[in-house]
Amino acid sequence: MFFVALLVHGLLAGALYALLALAFVVGYKASRLINFALGDCAMFAARLAAAGWHGLGLVGALGWGCAGMVALALGVNRLVLRPLVGSPVIALLAQFITHCSA
Repeated sequence: MFFVALLVHGLLAGALYALLALAFVVGYKASRLINFALGDCAMFAARLAAAGWHGLGLVGALGWGCAGMVALALGVNRLVLRPLVGSPVIALLAQFITHCSA
């Protein structure tokens, strides 16, 4: 039983690392900038999944983490990114630098 738990945890950690690496590559190819906020977003989703692990089970916790990440992404898109459309590039960079340092 302990081996199965280690196997599941290892597979989930590997899947998380693979998805995070894919997000870095897609973000870099799209904007030619490295988005260091991806680590914060991934940690947010992982904490949500860990919080829901005992009450919701494995599948429910993964769904909870994904739903929370989608909600965070939509909120950042609506509240931060959309007002910056059409503004000079320096304003966009200043906003991302402020977000990364917070």
